Amino acid sequence: MEDLIFQNKEPIKELIKNSNEDEKTKKALTFSLEHEKLTKDVINFAKEEEKKPSDEKTKIDKGVDIAFNNKEDIEELINTSKDKKKKKIGKLALKNKKLTKDVINFAWEEKNNPSDQKTQINKGLDIAFDNKKVVSEIIDESEEDKNLKEIGKMALEDKNLTKDVVNFALDEGKELSNDFKKLSENKNNLKTSDYFKFASKKKKQVNKAVDVIYKNKEALQKMNDDPKTNLNLALNHPGLFKGITNLALKNDGEIPEKIEEFSEKKNKNIFSCAKFISQNGKSLSDTAKILNKNKSEVQDIINTCVEDSETKECLNNIVENYNLESLATAVEVGAGIINFFDECNIF
Repeated sequence: MEDLIFQNKEPIKELIKNSNEDEKTKKALTFSLEHEKLTKDVINFAKEEEKKPSDEKTKIDKGVDIAFNNKEDIEELINTSKDKKKKKIGKLALKNKKLTKDVINFAWEEKNNPSDQKTQINKGLDIAFDNKKVVSEIIDESEEDKNLKEIGKMALEDKNLTKDVVNFALDEGKELSNDFKKLSENKNNLKTSDYFKFASKKKKQVNKAVDVIYKNKEALQKMNDDPKTNLNLALNHPGLFKGITNLALKNDGEIPEKIEEFSEKKNKNIFSCAKFISQNGKSLSDTAKILNKNKSEVQDIINTCVEDSETKECLNNIVENYNLESLATAVEVGAGIINFFDECNIF
């Protein structure tokens, strides 16, 4: 019967053209006649299902197989659509059979047994990394903004890192985003110290973010192998980085604010520097303790970042042979004396 229809498809097409059916039906029937293999595959699938019905998931998989076995015909059908969004989705679906099956099966499972948002996103990431090569190609071919494409490509670099970052954003992102939005309402008047103050009130989230960074240290280092970048300096010197970070966030970000206020002053001289040191001796001492506790890391940073050999040797000699806390105390005492003389108008 089917062979007979296709043997006489031209007169049948003429009958369809002159029929009273709506245009949509006419187009569908004509398309079926023009694509014999696809039509026969669909008919055979329907007959098999009628004799021995499959479960819904198997039906979907069989339907995808038919589409990919008749890929050119399906592409032609997609191109007839006037809906740009549907055309885009349809073309993406024909990009790779495994990816399409994985996405459809995921959607089917979620429809029948819905997960929470976090689980859904993590399942989606699993699908992306299971089909990494084709997803990367889709990103390259997309018409998205260049920055978004770069973020997408970066997200595909390492599964554990991406999952940790995404889960952090899901757990903490909403609160952080809302609070940061409030902070940024007066962005024209914001100073660097304001961000430290903000971070000091979010210590739990900051510490959680630091944990994510160090948990994925190797992946982050692979993305940027320059040892002088701030990220790699922090990654390679965790004791120093964590200590300085905690100190900077201490007392509502007090230290960065004082440093910023001092740096903004004009006509600074030895007396103003001495006054600043004598007034912030505790901070100087706390910084020295951190440096003293992480001497090997301090020396490694000196050797990495300081290019002048004499300066490098001098700094290494100080770190190696002197107690930095004692030096800080001496500096504080000296600054206090200078400040005292200045206030007494001795100079």
